[in-house]
Amino acid sequence: MLTNAFALELTAHRIRAVAVAPPSPHSAGAARMAGSSPPGSPWAGSALRAEHTAVIAFLASDDASFMTGIVVPIDGAWLAG
Repeated sequence: MLTNAFALELTAHRIRAVAVAPPSPHSAGAARMAGSSPPGSPWAGSALRAEHTAVIAFLASDDASFMTGIVVPIDGAWLAG
C-alpha cells in the first residue's frame, strides 16, 4: 500500500515507486525461509545476493520506466504457493 501511495503522489514528477521483497537475501524473513521452499516449488532456500541485485538493477533501468506502484517478490514462489 505504501508503494502505491508513493506512486500516486510522485507520478506527476515522473518519479517511480517500486520495491522488492524481501529487501535483502539476509533479512529476518529470508532467514526463516532459508533451506526450505513452499510445497511444489522447484526452488529451495533463499535468493542469492546477485539475484536480488539483478532485479533491483532492472527496476532502476530505463527498461522498467513504466513500472511504478509495485512490490516485486524475490521469493522462489513463496507467495504463489
